[in-house]
Amino acid sequence: MVYVLRSRTFKRIFISPAPLRTHRSPGPQPPLGPSPSPPQMESYFDQPTEAKLKDSRPELSYQVGATPSGTEVPRVLVDTEMQRRVESLATGHEASMPSGADRKWRFFWRLGERPQESAFTEFNAAPVVPEGFPQWSEVMNGWGGKMMAVAGTVARAAAVGLGLEEDAFTSRMNLGPHLLAPTGSDLSTSQLGTVFAGFHYDLNFLTLHGKSRFPGLFVWLRDGRKVPVRVPDGCLFVQAGKQMEWLTGGAVLAGLHEVVVTEDTLKAVASAQEGGRSCWRVSSTVFSHIASEQTLVPLQHLNAVQEGGMTYPPILAGEQVQQELSVICLSNSRACGDTATDKGTSACFNKSKELLKQDQSLHDQEQRSDTATDKGTSVKPVAFSARLTPAPIIGASLPAIQWSDTAHKLPQPRVARSLPMVGQSKHIHGAHMYVWLLLLLLTNLCILVAGDATADKNALLSLATAAAHPNLSSWVAGNDMCTEYAFVACTTGRVSALYLQLAGSAGGAFAIPADFSNLDALTSLAMVNCAITGTLPGSWASLSRLYSLNLQRNQFTGTLPAAYSALTSLTDLQMDHNRLNGTLPRDWASLSRLYSLNLQRNQFTGTLPAAYSALTSLTDLQMGHNRLTGTLPVDWASLSRLFMLSLENNQLTGILPAAYSALTALGFLELSFNRLTGIPSELGGATGIVPPSIGLLPDLTSLQLGGTASLSGSLPSEWSSLSSLASLELTGSGAEGPLPPSWSLLTSLTSFQATGNSNLDGPMPSEWSSLTSLVTMDLSDNTLSGALPPSWSSLSVLQELDLSSNSLTGPLPSSWESLTQLLTFNVSHNGLAGNLPPSWSALIRITELDVSYNGLIGNLPAPWSTLTDLVLLNASHNYFTNNLPPSWSGLDQIRDLDLSSNLLSGPLPPPWSSLTALVNVNMSHNALASSLPTSWASLTNTEVLDLSHNRLTSILPDSWSSLPALAAIDLSDNSFNGGIPASWSVLGQLADVDLSHNDISGMPPPTWSSLYALTRLDLSHNDLSGSLPDEWRSLGLIVDLNVAHNSFSGPIPSSWNSLWKLTDIDMSFNGLTGTLPSAWSPMYRLENMLVANNELTGGIPVSWRYSTTDAPGAAGAGCHLTFMTACMLQVQQELSVICLSNSRACGDTATDKGTSACFNKSKELLKQDQSLHDQEQRSDTATDKGTSVKPVAFSARLTPAPIIGASLPAIQWSDTAHKLPQPRVARSLPMVGQSKHIHGAHIICFVACTTGRVSALYLQLAGSAGGAFAIPADFSNLDALTSLAMVNCAITGTLPGSWASLSRLYSLNLQRNQFTGTLPAAYSALTSLTDLQMDHNRLNGTLPRDWASLSRLYSLNLQRNQFTGTLPAAYSALTSLTDLQMGHNRLTGTLPVDWASLSRLFMLSLENNQLTGILPAAYSALTALGFLELSFNRLTGIPSELGGATGIVPPSIGLLPDLTSLQLGGTASLSGSLPSEWSSLSSLASLELTGSGAEGPLPPSWSLLTSLTSFQATGNSNLDGPMPSEWSSLTSLVTMDLSDNTLSGALPPSWSSLSVLQELDLSSNSLTGPLPSSWESLTQLLTFNVSHNGLAGNLPPSWSALIRITELDVSYNGLIGNLPAPWSTLTDLVLLNASHNYFTNNLPPSWSGLDQIRDLDLSSNLLSGPLPPPWSSLTALVNVNMSHNALASSLPTSWASLTNMEVLDLSHNRLTSILPDSWSSLPALAAIDLSDNSFNGGIPASWSVLGQLADVDLSHNDISGMPPPTWSSLYALTRLDLSHNDLSGSLPDEWRSLGLIVDLNVAHNSFSGPIPSSWNSLWKLTDIDMSFNGLTGTLPSAWSPMYRLENMLVANNELTGGIPVSWRYSTTDAPGNCILRDDPLWTCSPWKLTDIDMGFNGLTGTLPDTWSSMYRLENMLVGSNALKGRIPESWRSNTMDAPGTCRLADEHPECA
Repeated sequence: MVYVLRSRTFKRIFISPAPLRTHRSPGPQPPLGPSPSPPQMESYFDQPTEAKLKDSRPELSYQVGATPSGTEVPRVLVDTEMQRRVESLATGHEASMPSGADRKWRFFWRLGERPQESAFTEFNAAPVVPEGFPQWSEVMNGWGGKMMAVAGTVARAAAVGLGLEEDAFTSRMNLGPHLLAPTGSDLSTSQLGTVFAGFHYDLNFLTLHGKSRFPGLFVWLRDGRKVPVRVPDGCLFVQAGKQMEWLTGGAVLAGLHEVVVTEDTLKAVASAQEGGRSCWRVSSTVFSHIASEQTLVPLQHLNAVQEGGMTYPPILAGEQVQQELSVICLSNSRACGDTATDKGTSACFNKSKELLKQDQSLHDQEQRSDTATDKGTSVKPVAFSARLTPAPIIGASLPAIQWSDTAHKLPQPRVARSLPMVGQSKHIHGAHMYVWLLLLLLTNLCILVAGDATADKNALLSLATAAAHPNLSSWVAGNDMCTEYAFVACTTGRVSALYLQLAGSAGGAFAIPADFSNLDALTSLAMVNCAITGTLPGSWASLSRLYSLNLQRNQFTGTLPAAYSALTSLTDLQMDHNRLNGTLPRDWASLSRLYSLNLQRNQFTGTLPAAYSALTSLTDLQMGHNRLTGTLPVDWASLSRLFMLSLENNQLTGILPAAYSALTALGFLELSFNRLTGIPSELGGATGIVPPSIGLLPDLTSLQLGGTASLSGSLPSEWSSLSSLASLELTGSGAEGPLPPSWSLLTSLTSFQATGNSNLDGPMPSEWSSLTSLVTMDLSDNTLSGALPPSWSSLSVLQELDLSSNSLTGPLPSSWESLTQLLTFNVSHNGLAGNLPPSWSALIRITELDVSYNGLIGNLPAPWSTLTDLVLLNASHNYFTNNLPPSWSGLDQIRDLDLSSNLLSGPLPPPWSSLTALVNVNMSHNALASSLPTSWASLTNTEVLDLSHNRLTSILPDSWSSLPALAAIDLSDNSFNGGIPASWSVLGQLADVDLSHNDISGMPPPTWSSLYALTRLDLSHNDLSGSLPDEWRSLGLIVDLNVAHNSFSGPIPSSWNSLWKLTDIDMSFNGLTGTLPSAWSPMYRLENMLVANNELTGGIPVSWRYSTTDAPGAAGAGCHLTFMTACMLQVQQELSVICLSNSRACGDTATDKGTSACFNKSKELLKQDQSLHDQEQRSDTATDKGTSVKPVAFSARLTPAPIIGASLPAIQWSDTAHKLPQPRVARSLPMVGQSKHIHGAHIICFVACTTGRVSALYLQLAGSAGGAFAIPADFSNLDALTSLAMVNCAITGTLPGSWASLSRLYSLNLQRNQFTGTLPAAYSALTSLTDLQMDHNRLNGTLPRDWASLSRLYSLNLQRNQFTGTLPAAYSALTSLTDLQMGHNRLTGTLPVDWASLSRLFMLSLENNQLTGILPAAYSALTALGFLELSFNRLTGIPSELGGATGIVPPSIGLLPDLTSLQLGGTASLSGSLPSEWSSLSSLASLELTGSGAEGPLPPSWSLLTSLTSFQATGNSNLDGPMPSEWSSLTSLVTMDLSDNTLSGALPPSWSSLSVLQELDLSSNSLTGPLPSSWESLTQLLTFNVSHNGLAGNLPPSWSALIRITELDVSYNGLIGNLPAPWSTLTDLVLLNASHNYFTNNLPPSWSGLDQIRDLDLSSNLLSGPLPPPWSSLTALVNVNMSHNALASSLPTSWASLTNMEVLDLSHNRLTSILPDSWSSLPALAAIDLSDNSFNGGIPASWSVLGQLADVDLSHNDISGMPPPTWSSLYALTRLDLSHNDLSGSLPDEWRSLGLIVDLNVAHNSFSGPIPSSWNSLWKLTDIDMSFNGLTGTLPSAWSPMYRLENMLVANNELTGGIPVSWRYSTTDAPGNCILRDDPLWTCSPWKLTDIDMGFNGLTGTLPDTWSSMYRLENMLVGSNALKGRIPESWRSNTMDAPGTCRLADEHPECA
């Protein structure tokens, strides 16, 4: 019978099988059949875990299939209201509190029909049918259907009993997501009191339970009594769920129940075991639901029942279920259900507990202040505290937001209604948007009822309009701000919390709207990384309730408002990473509650306010990276709670106050990079860098004083009392004297950095052997001396030791063999002697060893073959002798080996062919003698090989063609013979080849044309012959080609004009014939061409007019400007002057800023020199009397020509004064020329004399060993000097004033030195000067006005110094000036109008200064001006009040007839329209307007600029309008860049006439329309970029005619259609990017002909079909991305031929089948991403040979089997993601050899067995995720050395035991240095754990007290274990998420 009670005690009923009879009979019901529990469900649950996990669907919120044990969280753990209920239960009726998630399995089987369409897809998913149960569906449907029939009967009965229509409930149940949910718990290992289902209610409508064979189910009646459930045979137990409570308005409450092991349970278990029956407790349960689209609201008269303030507002049933699932961690949100990816399971309940205490005191105060507001309300308002936590979204849906009512015993529906929250995540063009999980914790307060909700909404709408951000799309007027606005939290209808993070999206910068201050109910405001501009609103001072304000990482400018001192509730204020300036407001001293103040990385100036000593609550004060000055306030010594004081990177001066010793809570003191001074002796006591009293700070953990060289003092021995000091940073601190032996007492020290202190000397104290906690020590770049202390062998945990660049002597101590934890050791650049200790073979963990640049001798130790973890070994520049040890063939992980510059001899060992991990090898400059071992062809990972300067012989082996990763090889200066191997043409990675200076003969192989990656090839100084291969025209990336000094014959190939990136070519000293090819005119990047000493004929082609310009007008000064450094003049007997320089400056006048400079200019100079030389001749007559030949005056032009694999050019002397025969000149002008090549340094020294006196001196000493030097005082005695050049000589000091006496000097060149000081005004006496070059020095001060007297000066170059002040108007007197260069200084002021009189001025270069004002219209008088360079200044446009149209420069500039180059880039302040008048600049070849502030449209009239070859106008946000079709007349255009503007409209078809256009960039505009088919005529086009626009239509098939194109980018548009098959003709294509469009259909097989393509990106389209096997011919491919498409096929085995491929991304497609073994032949593969496909089968063991593989992602597939142990040979691997597959077995112990791995993810598989202890060798590991597996055993204590580990996730395994105590900070690098740092400083702690998740295991014991040192820990989740005890007291200050927020310190409310 069914008992229906009309009373309000109706809660649960028993049902007999008999049908219910009411006044409306529902008809006959089917009889109840047997439960599916025995045996089907018992058999199912008894399967292995990995089998059941296959049926799990977490992505569907577990609403179908299996829910694993340890997944569902009992509501009592997360709902404080439930916890209060438990506390209120009477004695004897208590609930059992669970320790974690429920230990039960459950299987959900959907019942009944589902809606065809629903917004709640996870509730209507297809059922899961387990394997191995053939009758599963039949049994489940049969039993579930019968139970649902009973549910319908009960629903009707209940409706009648409650006075409703009979179908009131059943009509709403129709199409509901009903579930049959057999639930299993394994009782075989249970103990008394084990909780299998914690105290909770069911979220659905009605729950039906079948009878279980094991007791343990308890329910609570309405009166609070606890009752055990015993279901009679043939009956079902029915409970009301939350939906029933909602629909009845609380007339029926959701039933509370639990399942726990009792004595009766254990008896039943024993009985089952004796009978051989299963011990799985299986409950056959049905959850009936209200349909998801139905609205839950109290029905009819039940709406009036709501008592006790309980309300049930309308809500969709589907939304209610989603909220409930999130609370118990069953939502598909990663915030709850996926610990592996959110780095913190149990976020649903652990986080809430952490925050309750912190909010209490604040909320109590708020409640008191708002009491009056709440009077008279019938229901007490609810207050909330918002904690905003970013949860990264990694391939999962958004997390539901959890709300907890902690203040009032209100039903859950009230909370869900009162606290709306929406989280959004979007990925826009690479911008990562974060969902911010808002955990609102209610407290017993009443606030936020005043104010105007309408004003709140209007303020938010204003903000949304200003931000224009896609993530704020929900902020519209029609939506409810409290329930539908993203990132908004409300309390009592008012906005109380707001969090925005909009980084990197398309919204752009915006300012805060004025009405934002209307949000006067805000308590927490965070707008982080939102690109907000403008000043801080002063009106925010009225936000009196605000206690947390976070404005980090914006673009705020202006000062800090003093009015914010009214925000007295503030406890947390973060304004770092903005552009704020001004001084720090003294008034802020009133913010007495402030515990955290972060103002770092702004532009604040002024002093530190002493008044801030009143901020006595401060624990964290950060003001680093500003411009603060003054001293450290002594008054701050009263900040007794201060834990962090960070003031680094300012300009603070003075001493560190001794009073700071009173800051006894101080843990972190960061003062690096200031101007602090040491303690002067007059203050008493010993001098030192800081007061010795700092040694009294008991808790000081980190002391950072780096970069404060002004400290300049000794190291205080008193610091030995800093017993807690773990990190000490003294790099560049000015530390002096010896290292204090007394510091041996710093036994907590783990990191000591003291590099770069030139006066830190003395020995290394042997007493420091007691520093046994030291992990890292860096004492490099000091002047330490003496021997290495053998006693340091006791530093047993030392991992990194750097002693390089000191003056250490003596041997390497053999005793250091005991430093077995050593990972890196560097002792290079010292004076060590002796042998390498063979005993160091014990250092088996060492990975990097550098002993280079010492005086070590002897053999390389054969026993070192045991150092098998060695990755880098540098023993270069020593005196090692004898043979290379064959035994080193065992160093199988070594990647970098440098043995260069020793005395090694003997052969290259063939056994070294086993060193397959080798990447970089240098054994040059030895005496090695043998042939190249053919066996070394196995070194397939070698990228760089240098064997130059040895005695190697024989031929180059063909077998080395199997070195596929080889990118650079240098075999120069040996004795190789034979030919160049044609077989090497398959080496597709080869970029740099040097075979020069050998005896190689024969013809160069034409097949090397396939070396598409080649950028440099040097074959000079060999015996090569034949013609230059025409086929090499395909070497499209080559930049430098040298074939000089061979025997080549025939013509220069015209076809090489396709080598468009070529800058340097040397074909000199051959037998080449024919003419210079006119076809080379397009080679506009060519800088140096040497063709001397051949048999060429004909003239210089006229077509080369602009061909040698890189950017016309933008290159260097050229021969027209700086003869001493650019041109070499030869004077023939007829005094004709010609230019023979190898510089492009001389061969192409138009392009190097000076037409015909090399010969026209010389004529001008002859006249200038004539009078000077005549005068010199007369003055020296007496000296020369008696000579038979009249003395000769000369003009010497000395030019250092670039040395490109050839000898120095001969120096030409020209007699420009007298027509003497050439031999007489050679005889009369004695000359000593020396050239020496020392370790790559070119030394040039030339002295010229006239009549026995030094008249000319040229020095160029760059790179030599001499070092810097100053000019000797007696140098001015060279008073006969007429030409002085000392270029690049590292000369220091000031310019000698005595040089003013060198009155004959007409040329002075001091370029590229280190001169400092000012320009001597006395040089105004050098009135003969015509050429003055002082660029590239460090000169400063103002420009001397007196120099206006240098009237002969035609060239003045002062650029790239540090000059300040204004441009002297007096220089208008320098009327001979043709070249004036003052760019790259700090000059200010305006352009002098008077300079308009410099009528000869050809070059005016003032770029990169701070000039202001407008360009004077008077400059239109500079009619000789050819080059005007004003880029990167602060010039302004023409204001309208000056008359005429506004513009960036005066239109009259258009009157300059010879202006060739106009450079105005980087002058955004110009801000004006482009003058149409410039159309008259008929000579203009180069125009640069990038970032110029240009506005408006492009002038159609510029179509008259027919000489224009280069136009650059990128980055002008207001440059808009269409691209003028009239510009089709610009037929000289070679380069045009209009990217990053706001141009709109279509691409002009008429531009098809731009026939010589080679580079066109129109990217990042707003262009629309199609790609013009007519552009097929742009056949010279090399690069084309139109990405990031709004183009539509198809890719034109006709563009197949663009056969020269090498780079084509059409990405990020709206293009559609197929990829054109005819494009297979684009065989020069190197890069193609068509990503982020809407291309469809198959990949064209015909593209297999694109045989030069290296970079192919087709990602994020709609492409489908298979991967084309014919593409296996694309052997040049390097980077391939076809992710995010719908490609569907297996991986082609034929693609194994793509041997040059380095990066392959095929993720997010529909690819299937197994991973092919054949791909093991992809030797260059470095990164592969195959994630999110449907691959199956195992991981190929054969891939273990892919030695370049660094990044592998195979996650989210169906890969099974065991991971291959052989992958241990992937030595380059840094990241491996195998998560979310079906892998099983144990984790391979062999993977301990993956020494470079940083990130390892094996989560969500079925791995078993222990965590390998041997993985502690993975010392670079920072992130490891092993969660959601079946791992057993304990946490390995051996992992304590893994000091770089940041995130370790091991949740949801079966681990046991305690947390190892050894995981303390014994491995800390610099504890405390980075607790709050954004930038990863290398000085940070190696124990870098920020996130650790060990939840849902079986861990025991207590929380380790020693973990107090893990100061960077942000999230620690250890819930659902068996841990006991309390949070250790020592964790008080070390659990900070943000300073002052004690995340785990529940017992320390003072932390908040």
